[in-house]
Amino acid sequence: MKKLLSTLAILTASFSLATAGDYSAKAPVAPIAPECTAFDPGFELSAYIAGSLGGDEDVLGGGIGIAYFFTENIGIDTNYAAFDNESTAHFITADMILRFPIKSACVAPYLIGGAGVRANSSTEAVWRLGAGIDIRPEALGNIGLFADGTYNWINGNTYQDMTIVRLGIRLPF
Repeated sequence: MKKLLSTLAILTASFSLATAGDYSAKAPVAPIAPECTAFDPGFELSAYIAGSLGGDEDVLGGGIGIAYFFTENIGIDTNYAAFDNESTAHFITADMILRFPIKSACVAPYLIGGAGVRANSSTEAVWRLGAGIDIRPEALGNIGLFADGTYNWINGNTYQDMTIVRLGIRLPF
């Protein structure tokens, strides 16, 4: 009985230490595509054309903005836009941006929320909420193309609430 137990113990130890095949050769690994770095933290300059829909009248305009992203997801954005109808309406806004980069495609959907002022013959406070998409082709040096829309609640009785739709470019620096 002692011989049988000794033999089983030796065989068990032998099988547990035995290996089949050559483990020194590694399996080939597929190359990993580089991720988009266009949404890194930092400053961005933007220029855009815009349309004001609803509100007092549907008019075209444009604007410029500068943003700073603390992380690839969270940033602040300040903008100046002007819309011309019978007289020029000026918008100055400050927004928080929450973006969700899809690095494999260099695309980032985002949410916008903030406040500002609309000035013409009188000045009214503006509250904004919206969403958009930012596309940054690496072939263009990470220059971004963006489109977004915001609904703008305007305090006071002088102006009506409106939707602003923007289409423009973003230059990270």
